[in-house]
Parts: sequence; structure tokens; C-alpha cells
Amino acid sequence: MTKEENLKFKEDIIKKKFKESLGYELNLENPKTFNEKLQWLKLYYNDPLMTKCADKYLVREYVKEIIGEEYLIPLLGVWDNPDDIDFDSLPNKFVLKVNWGWSQNIIVKDKTKINVDKIKEKLRYWMESFSNHYYVDFEWQYKNIKPKIICEKYIKTHLGISYEYSVLCFNGIPYYIYAYMNGLSSHDDGHMYIVYDTNWNKQPLLIEEHFIYDEKDSISVEKPDNLDLLLELTRKLCYNFYLVRVDFYNIDSKLYVGELTLTPASGFTKTTTIEYGYKLGELLELPKEKKIEYDYIDVSTAVEQLCDLERTAITYKKYEENFRLYKNKYERLKSKSFALFGFFDEEEYFTLIIFGIKIALKKKSKLYNL
Repeated sequence: MTKEENLKFKEDIIKKKFKESLGYELNLENPKTFNEKLQWLKLYYNDPLMTKCADKYLVREYVKEIIGEEYLIPLLGVWDNPDDIDFDSLPNKFVLKVNWGWSQNIIVKDKTKINVDKIKEKLRYWMESFSNHYYVDFEWQYKNIKPKIICEKYIKTHLGISYEYSVLCFNGIPYYIYAYMNGLSSHDDGHMYIVYDTNWNKQPLLIEEHFIYDEKDSISVEKPDNLDLLLELTRKLCYNFYLVRVDFYNIDSKLYVGELTLTPASGFTKTTTIEYGYKLGELLELPKEKKIEYDYIDVSTAVEQLCDLERTAITYKKYEENFRLYKNKYERLKSKSFALFGFFDEEEYFTLIIFGIKIALKKKSKLYNL
């Protein structure tokens, strides 16, 4: 596959998903809406700094260099293999993360209640080649991240309430602040957010999401005492990006950087009205020229990626073998051969044959409650 064919392959997949998700055709030649411009950035703007800042481990270097180490959540450990983690040396509360995706977090509030083997198994799965978030929607910044496990200190206020502020920035300028409150909502997940501008004026809902409130609701989030500092830090962190959402934790008036999100919702964000989609799009000025990985990648990086295909191929072969195994078992189970009695221990089911009648019992799910 040539680089042109590869790009066309990704464009076609993204266009199809875009229409299915948002209901209108994706215009990559003349993008106007917020989501169209995000898709353009995903496909045509591949900056190595984006990879560094999407990496939850390496972004710490960027934050330290730009605003200082004091705004980082304390790091307790980093590993390449789950089996290298010494759980005995960790505190009773901590957070484990895989550095190359999202929602790949394990929050431990009581170490005495965890199942270490299950945690390792989950981390091992998250570090498989095909778990790289790039393969979901072609968010390029994840593609070349080397998988690692990091462990951070568990942080929360003394009242058990945490405040999070996600600052949406366009071309190096902060515009909107999504204020989150954990622990103050009556909803089941105890989580909600409200949108403000940088002067802390409540804004209309621009983006659809669960548990949000608009300017007509009486619920609000108190303006943080350190808002000026939060915006100062954000301006420094967002300066190098066309679009970025900078996430902060505010713990007892102490700010910590959570992460930098470069393509929120992968460019499939549902705005509350089509007008808001264009309004957000107008704020984002795209680069004048495309910057595609194929056009600037150096030889050493290309060789490194080529060698990494061996690991990917092995992973794929394992999945292929498992598929063949399960397919053979399925074919055997549905075969017309008759037996009075039998028992099969399959991957997801126990199957009993009693007097020629097959009974399938589903096993307990492998999802873990940690």
C-alpha cells in the first residue's frame, strides 16, 4: 500500500463513521465545523510534539519544561511490564494508568481489597499492540507511543470533593472552561459539569454530554480562587497547538495538570445545535500546509516502526489462532452428529448434552470490579 493509498484508506473509513455518527457528509477539502476541522487535523497534521503530549508519561517532561514540576501529580513508578510492579511497595491508595489511550485507568482506594493477578491481566491486555488508541479512529498522536504503565499518587481534597477544569483552547488561546464537580451531584456517578468563559460567565451548552447544565439552571460552580493562575498556565501549555484541551485538578487550591487532549471525542463531538458546530469551527484556524508523517519521518524512526511490525504480527497471529480455535469448537457444537451425553468447556460457555439435548451455560464475564 502506497502512502497515497494508505491516506485514502483512512479518509474513507473516517468519512463513513463521520456520516454515521453526526448525520452529515464530512468535507475535508473545505472544513467548516468543529468536527470537520478535527478530522482534518487527525489526517493531515502529524506533529511529533503531539505524540509526546498524548503520552501520559512523556507529557510530564513537557509540563515540567513549560510551567514547572510542581504542577505534576507525584509519580510513584513506571514500568514496561505488569509483572515488574511491586505492589507491596505501593501505598494503600494509588492510580495505575497505561500511557497511550484513554479510560485505561485503575483507581485503587484500598490496596487490601484488590486482586493483583486480575490487575496485571488487565494491564497486559491494555499494552497489546492493537490496544493502541490509534487503531480506533486514527488519532495519529497515539500511533508511535511506546506503551508503559505509570503509577501516580491518589489525590483528593480533605472533604472528598475534587474539582476539575478542562480548558478548551484554539490556536493558543483559552476560550471555554468545562468545570467539573465530583461528589456534589445527586446523579448516580456524582459527576456533572458546567461551561464558563474565561471571565467565569456561564455559557450555553455547546456540546452534548451526560450530566451537564446550561445557563438557565440554578446550579453553578464557584469561581476558583486561582482562576488567573489556571489561565496563565493554560496559555503557556496550549501555545504550541492549534487545538488542545488542557485538563487540571484543583485540590485544596493546588493545581495539577491531568492531561492534554488534542482531539476531543476524536472529532465526533455532538454539538447541541448545528450552529454551535460552526461557531466552534470558526474559532479554529487550521495550518496553512499539511504536515503528514510520511513526508518528514526520518530513516531511524521508519526502521524502528518496521521492526515493531513483528510484535504486531505476533499479536495478530495469536488472535487469528484463537479465532480458528473458537470457530472449530463452534462448528463441532453445531454439528449434526448425535450424542446422548457430553460436556464441553468452551471459552464463554459450558455446554451439556443430556439425552441429545444441548444446554449452553454462559460463564461469568471477565470484567473486573477492582
